Amino acid sequence: MAAPKKVVLDILLPNGCVIVVECEEDMTLEKIKQNILSCIKRLTPFNELVHDQKNYYLESVTSGAQVIPLYDEQVKLNELNLFYGYLSLREHDAFLDEKDDLALMSLLLGFPLDDFASTLEREACEARSLLNRLADMLVTESQKDLKRNGIPEQTNAHDVEENQTNLMKSQNLLKQFSLSSDIRPIFVQVQERHSTSPICFNLTSSLYSSPIDIVANVISSKLSADNPTMSDDDRVKIIREYKTRYWLQAFGCEERLFGSKPILQSKYVQTCLRLDKPLYFKLINIESTVGNGKKRCLAMIQEAIKQEEERKKPQKFGGRSNEIRQVWNEKYIANETFSLRILSGQLIPAGEFDEVKIIIGLYHGTQPLYPGSIVESRSVDTLNPDWQQEIKFDITLVNLPPASKLCCSIHFHRRRTSLLISDEWICTGWANLNVFNHNSCLIQGRQKVRFWPTETNIGKITISPYGFNEKNLAGINPDRSYPTIELGFPSYKYQIATLSPRNGLAMQAQTKHEQLLRSCAFQDDLEENVVQSDFYDWLRSIDFELTEQSSAELWERRYECMHVPESLPRWLKCVKWSNRDDVLEAYKVVENWPTKNIDPLMTALELLDADYPDPFVRFSAVRLLDTRIDDDRLLPVILQIVQAIKNEPYHDSALARFLLKRSLLNQQVGHFFYWHSRAELKNPQHKVRFGLLLEAYIRYCGEYAEDLGRQVRTVDKLTFIAETIQNSTHDELYNQKGYLAHLLTREGYTQNLQYFRSPVDYNIELGQLDLEHCRIMSSARRPLWLRWTNGSEYAEHYFPTFDLIFKNGDDLRQDMLALQFIQMIDIIWKADGLDLSLLPYGCLATGYCSGLIEVVKNAKTIMNIQRLGGFKGQFQIDPSALYRWIAKNNPGSDKLRTAIDLFTRSCAGYCVLTYVLGVADRHPDNIMVNERGQLFHIDFGHILGNFKMKYGIRRERTQLVLIDDFVRVINNNAEKNPTETREFQNFQKLCVKGYRILRRQYRQIVCLCKLMMNCDLSELHNENDIAYLRQTFDLGSNEQEACKRFELVLLDSYRSSVKTRVDWFFHAINHIKS
Repeated sequence: MAAPKKVVLDILLPNGCVIVVECEEDMTLEKIKQNILSCIKRLTPFNELVHDQKNYYLESVTSGAQVIPLYDEQVKLNELNLFYGYLSLREHDAFLDEKDDLALMSLLLGFPLDDFASTLEREACEARSLLNRLADMLVTESQKDLKRNGIPEQTNAHDVEENQTNLMKSQNLLKQFSLSSDIRPIFVQVQERHSTSPICFNLTSSLYSSPIDIVANVISSKLSADNPTMSDDDRVKIIREYKTRYWLQAFGCEERLFGSKPILQSKYVQTCLRLDKPLYFKLINIESTVGNGKKRCLAMIQEAIKQEEERKKPQKFGGRSNEIRQVWNEKYIANETFSLRILSGQLIPAGEFDEVKIIIGLYHGTQPLYPGSIVESRSVDTLNPDWQQEIKFDITLVNLPPASKLCCSIHFHRRRTSLLISDEWICTGWANLNVFNHNSCLIQGRQKVRFWPTETNIGKITISPYGFNEKNLAGINPDRSYPTIELGFPSYKYQIATLSPRNGLAMQAQTKHEQLLRSCAFQDDLEENVVQSDFYDWLRSIDFELTEQSSAELWERRYECMHVPESLPRWLKCVKWSNRDDVLEAYKVVENWPTKNIDPLMTALELLDADYPDPFVRFSAVRLLDTRIDDDRLLPVILQIVQAIKNEPYHDSALARFLLKRSLLNQQVGHFFYWHSRAELKNPQHKVRFGLLLEAYIRYCGEYAEDLGRQVRTVDKLTFIAETIQNSTHDELYNQKGYLAHLLTREGYTQNLQYFRSPVDYNIELGQLDLEHCRIMSSARRPLWLRWTNGSEYAEHYFPTFDLIFKNGDDLRQDMLALQFIQMIDIIWKADGLDLSLLPYGCLATGYCSGLIEVVKNAKTIMNIQRLGGFKGQFQIDPSALYRWIAKNNPGSDKLRTAIDLFTRSCAGYCVLTYVLGVADRHPDNIMVNERGQLFHIDFGHILGNFKMKYGIRRERTQLVLIDDFVRVINNNAEKNPTETREFQNFQKLCVKGYRILRRQYRQIVCLCKLMMNCDLSELHNENDIAYLRQTFDLGSNEQEACKRFELVLLDSYRSSVKTRVDWFFHAINHIKS
């Protein structure tokens, strides 16, 4: 074996001196750092200045002049891809006892925490102080409360209603497993404090029992065994005191069961029932997990909080006092017209263009505040970009709503000297600026506005015809190389505060007429006449559209709208936010709106969209989430709620505090909050906001930060391995399995790739890599198929292994979104009593172009199943290969009947959802079936009708996939008259029923889509993409007509399946060639 190559490095020391160090290219950063410190001691006079090794870290510089901190010291030099042999030795800017914590926090954030903190502007500094103080208080109080009171028995204030809902949900779940009784044996292991061997209690309990009920049974059994003569009163007293101080730890996974929900809703219990395995739990005392909540880098944040407190003391700045006065109390100021002055520009590209102009719009959310609120400046020469132009908006200061913002865009033009030069104005940048700052005070004085580019390395930004990006949050571009303009706003002697909801509600007195209207709105026995009934039906309709006339009617009948509580988001769109009196009235209506009979989750999500920027409206939405939604209901939509943070006007908001609270109090919520937020840190527009939230979370999340650190290191290692394989030569990939095993077992890799919590599934502990079953997949990006053993205790009681696919170079966020839709659709159907056996497998985007996908056990693609059927099956000649494969894996008439029923239901479910969501690129390698007969789709790279085209012709000529192979299974291998059998007609009914239920939930599906529009996804970035849903749900027709149309689409797809088979035939040919 050849000796490692020697490399000479220039090392910049903290004091500015440079030394030269020679090292080997496969040396780890830890060893390089040791060599550097050794050279300093031997070769320089700075021996006494050298501290302990852990006080330092290394930095590198990329070819783009970006400084990268190197916190993972197990990385080797040849893995850094340095464009020049240069490293910088940096000293951690923290107290000695915080070095390791600072390194961990910086690793989890992906950038140096101390550098991040030093670049924050005033609003971000105040938000940082508030969020960290909130997090500290939450963690301290929750630990005290848990020690004092144990686990709360009820999850929210709506106990009776919640318990009834949970019972109905559990009864629907029980039907899936074809169980005749809900009574099951349950084994609970108890480890006594002074005993070496545990005791196992064999209980007989209902699957509808809660974890608290089972813990109470265990305590009762233990008391009966230890003290048979104890009185019933004493036993009941002890059970009541201790039943909330334990939870149940599932065997073979990390899922913990507690609270008052039926255990049947647990994923572990459902998996064991499906596999016909006994239920095993371990009793865990909560005191063993409380009190270890380590808080990191407290000295750093305490210093930052102290600086903020000093800054808030009475003082003068910019010639103005920080005294705050309410705008409506200052009559002369209140009636002034809002205006600004465009002063001058900097870094204007004079060589490329001749003229430049600015367009400014006064907006509220995504809409202009009033007609005519968009103003265009005059054009000036790019050589002298000096406007000195006053812009006046036709609105007084007292009427400016709290969420007003200025949307700006910069446009360039080249004078036409020949026909080859375009005469169009080109928009190259956009910027948003809040009219009121984070303290609700009017913007004053000179303000620099640095534009964001309309095209980035992520892709082209979707902008309006005026060049605005009104959906995005306010804030200037930190990159000083982009064009900048200076705006001047009127200055006053003090701070001018806007209207606040609290003051507005107090100011607004109700007239007798309004009181009468409002009292009528809450009369449940109020008789509806025909006109009212039509009005309410219109409010509820899925094809609701607001016109100028209907908007006025909605406002006039605002108290009647309260009879339709779910119409709150629709009613808010009729408010004239440019009128102070209307805004005051809107606050009063929102405050008194009845919320008992609405779906709190969907109403809240609608109100968190960018169309509703008002702080009080958004606070009301968060209040619904906080008081009515428990963590189990929150988890399926945590992706959307994280995205909704982008719609907040300021860094510190009710939603940010809510997310931080739930993440710190529930580790599973915090796990997904962390990964979804971390994926946004690469975007410079959102880096500060998500960085502030993640810093507060990581600082106070306790020991779980170390678990997250192991996950991040694993993802980093896998990313490097994937990049190495993608850049490898054909010779290196000749023995792919051996080459992958070599990369996975290199020095410093094995330790980082084992025994960590799965990023995809919080409840799974991954153990050691099973190299025998790891492989490089054949697709273009060379994904890695990896298998780990189960790293949890008693793994034999669950799954022995777990398989994951790691992808690098593909954006998995759209797949993650599609799978989340499948999960929500499954919840919607089951809530209506329909089980179509969807399989939303796990998928997590760990960044813009990397992520992990869960591999479904015992499943094959349709292509592989057809290949097992021989030449005829592979080339779409024999449609019976799939049926034979299912029959082989389910021997016996009962098992086969169950498998066919499962296939029928799952096929119906995926027919409906792939049609509704417009899932494209459906070929036999993107559809799978497991051995139980459950069909499911994979790879959602094309959705919402973005069908692949070739030579201008759509490759997929049917709107959903329903081929002979599927119908043969549905009909139990019957060949004659397949569409007239009882089985196929039952299949049709399932499809139509599923479609009808989803159509009624159109608002919910659209709401989930809209919250993802600012996620920079290629196929979901504007209203036109969502318009595809209007087409598939046929909103122009009534329900009966829409269902009939869908039924025709279903039949037409089957009758035209020969087209699908032709496409699949050529796919098989291409697969053989590759």
